Amino acid sequence: MLVLAATYLMFHEMGHLVLHRYAVEYIERVKSPFYDQTDDDHRRLRMMEIQADSYAVDAMFESINDEHDRFLRFLAAIIAHLSEFFLRHVPNTKAINYPHLDERLKRVIKKIDVQHPGYKMQLDLTLTIGLQTFFALTFAEYIPSEMKDFAFNDSDQLSDYLFRLIDAWKAK
Repeated sequence: MLVLAATYLMFHEMGHLVLHRYAVEYIERVKSPFYDQTDDDHRRLRMMEIQADSYAVDAMFESINDEHDRFLRFLAAIIAHLSEFFLRHVPNTKAINYPHLDERLKRVIKKIDVQHPGYKMQLDLTLTIGLQTFFALTFAEYIPSEMKDFAFNDSDQLSDYLFRLIDAWKAK
């Protein structure tokens, strides 16, 4: 699994090489210590990250029709994105030159197209347990004092709840 997660990250970086080879001078300029980045620079750099993420997903699933292989690759992509969450000290996923971590993860989740209910459940559990672990590691209160407010009919409701908490942190 770690090899697939590392492969996803490698494809992301390869996406930068393939898609942004024309922008090397621009990237060097805006990332130099004496350059004052503009809002347009932040937007452009975030877009480059989104493009590289998309490239990684596309590359991971090129010619993969087997349901189990697709499941493993989606699981790896989720784990790769969650690993970035675990480097944070506060439950804030905002970034200046990168898309917010939660938005990047949501883009991967939207592309999930496995049909097997067991695989879908495993992906949902990995996502929700990963987000809850993120909150626990950052000492964020994510379990309401009233446990009746912490009941969900399915994992989609739980993940929606957890992403709303992240949105609340980003709004602070």
